[in-house]
Amino acid sequence: MFFEHLLETIVPYISGAIETVGVIIIFLGAIKSLYIFIKNGFDLGDKEAAVTLAKAMSMSLSFLLAGEILHTLLTRTIEDLIVIVGIAGLRVGLHFVFHWEIKVTDEGHEEEKKLAKNK
Repeated sequence: MFFEHLLETIVPYISGAIETVGVIIIFLGAIKSLYIFIKNGFDLGDKEAAVTLAKAMSMSLSFLLAGEILHTLLTRTIEDLIVIVGIAGLRVGLHFVFHWEIKVTDEGHEEEKKLAKNK
């Protein structure tokens, strides 16, 4: 009983703090990506800004997912659990999409560097 009450008291604060870190990472990543985009002359072909934003989004999703996992500790109904699992599933899916985008873009940069070196 005591442990359950303790969890109900502290978990919302802990999960809120973790999710806040995720939001801050998104904000800082967006600012950094915007700076890179402006610095590179609004070049839509340059993928540096996109990769920077994707990396920030991927990291932030990890924090947001951790917060969702903590929310499952306080779930009382199956409907709440289904919603939380759905949100977590979407976040995991987005996480994999961002990792794939980063990998593909990084491989493209490596190939461009090799071609530039051989000229």
